[in-house]
Amino acid sequence: MFQKEYINLVFNSSKQERFNLGGCAYIYPYLPGKVRKVTKIEFDLKFEYETMVALWRKGFHSMPKPLGISKDKNSILMEEIQDGVPLQEFLSLYQRGQISEACTTHIIELLQKVLSEFWSKEAVHGDLHANNILIGKDIQGAWKVWIIDFGATFFGGDYQIDRSRLQIFLEHYGVSALS
Repeated sequence: MFQKEYINLVFNSSKQERFNLGGCAYIYPYLPGKVRKVTKIEFDLKFEYETMVALWRKGFHSMPKPLGISKDKNSILMEEIQDGVPLQEFLSLYQRGQISEACTTHIIELLQKVLSEFWSKEAVHGDLHANNILIGKDIQGAWKVWIIDFGATFFGGDYQIDRSRLQIFLEHYGVSALS
């Protein structure tokens, strides 16, 4: 489903260009199927790693699986999301007419399901924007949405903060509101 859109999306920019998008960290290929997130500045990733582990244990798996943290706590090892593309890149292609409205509607519906599941774990992302959401296909070829970058995530707060912030990004690209 939406194969043309997927090809446009994956080949829009290189994987290395996408890895370099992070604001406070670099993402490096590590082993086949694994990446390492390393801080650009002196910053302890222990909180983010522990948050990722807690989410994974609560059953939230629409994220990279956390695999370990370095002894100096400045890098996290996690599973790679193969060919994951930031939502911002997806929406830019939609704006330029390279992604259909039907495909965009499908992705927004998937995003709503993922966010509902995330928020049902009483989690608030704290930095939810279009570069912290990845779009791609899973091993079976089905479209999938993943959330990344949990450094500002906390439990037990009001998720309307996330919803409001993301809505601003979606409206900028002319996409209908989240329900």
